[in-house]
Amino acid sequence: MIFSTSDDEAKAIELTLLGEYQQAVMTYAAIAEPCARVLNAYGCLLRERLGDLPSALECHKRALARAQDHERVETLTLLGAVHNGLKQHDEAHKYFSQAMKILENGKKKDPSILAKCLLGISNVHFARNELDDALSYVERSLAMREQEVKPRNDFDIAACLSNMGNILRHRGDFNRALECATRAAEMLRECTEDDPRLAAALNNLGALHQSNGDSVKARQCFEEALACLHDTTHPYRTSALNNIARLNLLEQ
Repeated sequence: MIFSTSDDEAKAIELTLLGEYQQAVMTYAAIAEPCARVLNAYGCLLRERLGDLPSALECHKRALARAQDHERVETLTLLGAVHNGLKQHDEAHKYFSQAMKILENGKKKDPSILAKCLLGISNVHFARNELDDALSYVERSLAMREQEVKPRNDFDIAACLSNMGNILRHRGDFNRALECATRAAEMLRECTEDDPRLAAALNNLGALHQSNGDSVKARQCFEEALACLHDTTHPYRTSALNNIARLNLLEQ
């Protein structure tokens, strides 16, 4: 299926790629009668770049009302991701399960969307402290992203590795957790210098170094996370500042 792109949508995409996120938001907001694709892109911008989960949720809900065919699966998956971010894990599981059902009953499976569903369900299990199930789902998602999803997306692979690191840390397997978190941060460093996803990975890596008693490496990670974020209100920046403050208290 071929989609036409309006001038305003193209401008919003260009602004996003340039890192002009607030201008991109205003451009998306000005589009009259946006389709599901546009609303989902708008919602992803709000969630991934600006950390505005309530507004992202509203975008994806509007998209679901207009979604058709494959757009419906993608929208359900995005709704699950936002609900996970809002710590509304039962709602997240509902949307991921609906998407999985459609994918499993379809003749042609989209490995990219399926991998997102698997990761989302892993996050639900992790939030419920069901660590074995969480690890199983994230391993399946990682394998799919590394072997089946084309073209390869290192941002998505890094997300799986970061989540796996968190799960392994809670299982007490600090060595494997550190390997996953280190690989995620290194992969993202090669992709970008000022992306919130790199900041999140660095916060996770710093927390692992701190757990292992290496406050020097932990501080380096937290300070690098701060440097990634130009938006002073972003929640990942707050997390990094809180992590540094805790380190300062421990070292007094």
